Amino acid sequence: MDHQAFAQLLGNYGEFFGAFAVVVTLLYLAGQLRQNTRALRSSSYDAYNMTASHAIDFQGQHAAALGEIFDSGKTYSEMSTQQRMLVDAFQFASLNLIEVTYLHHRAGTMDDGVFEGKVEGFRWWMGEPAAQEGWDRNRRNYGVEFQKFVDSEIVAKAGSSPYPPGPE
Repeated sequence: MDHQAFAQLLGNYGEFFGAFAVVVTLLYLAGQLRQNTRALRSSSYDAYNMTASHAIDFQGQHAAALGEIFDSGKTYSEMSTQQRMLVDAFQFASLNLIEVTYLHHRAGTMDDGVFEGKVEGFRWWMGEPAAQEGWDRNRRNYGVEFQKFVDSEIVAKAGSSPYPPGPE
């Protein structure tokens, strides 16, 4: 075999092994991407649960006072300064939970089914007059796209939730 034919043969083997290495590398990278996506999604759920936990802790710590305020039927302007501050803090924690849910779903880190389940709970909550009043008061603290989402997907559909109404 002459020098030219041998060089051609080595070149052919080199191309074959190079193509094989590219395929193996692409398969490896696809696996890494899937693993990273799962880790990101898990991290997203952890962030959501942390935010939800803070909102629930706040509600639990102030359950008696919040219950008294909401059961009284007072409008925001009829509440004392301390009551307004407590209601504002509760609204802020609750609206932030809705926002975290929206942002994670929009980023693709929360599944559609999980997202819809969370939104359904927010629809039930937003059916409460105090919640709608809080949204009207605090909406300017949130981005325009989030405001549109809350108005069209939560407020407009409030009361359509299959959850039972709260105690009268």
